[in-house]
Amino acid sequence: MEEDATGVWNALHSAYDPLRESRDRASTVVLNPDSICVVLGFGAGYLLEALLEREAAINTRFLVIEPNPSVFKEAMRCRDLRALISCPAVDLHIGVDLEVLTQVWEGLPPARRMQPPRVVQHFASVKSHARFYHAALELIKRQASKTRFEIGIWPIVHASFSTI
Repeated sequence: MEEDATGVWNALHSAYDPLRESRDRASTVVLNPDSICVVLGFGAGYLLEALLEREAAINTRFLVIEPNPSVFKEAMRCRDLRALISCPAVDLHIGVDLEVLTQVWEGLPPARRMQPPRVVQHFASVKSHARFYHAALELIKRQASKTRFEIGIWPIVHASFSTI
């Protein structure tokens, strides 16, 4: 459970079958090869686990953003998350601010930043920290746009001039 800004407590995962429900949700997410999937909110890790089980996840990089270190600590206390944490396709960013997210985005391989990222929301986390996640999503949109402009358009223009 996590308390949101209004004092309401929200469950971090389903009380019934969190992995099955996360698998159902993950099955609706289209993962593009050689792209980035931004996961807004860690919760108890079930959604990330379900996404990583997908066949298309093999060529996808996962950028997980969780602003509340206590949520991650609690998930670690309740579940064995060693496989998620050690997965080379997963970049966990726990307790980060927006300035750090800008640096994280710019540090990703340019080829991956060229494609629009797939964004998946852990609903309870996003509800608890709505302002942060809204700002993070806007930042990612700006950074993705900037990347496509700087890396995508300039080389095409430059290449056309180099053949003259």
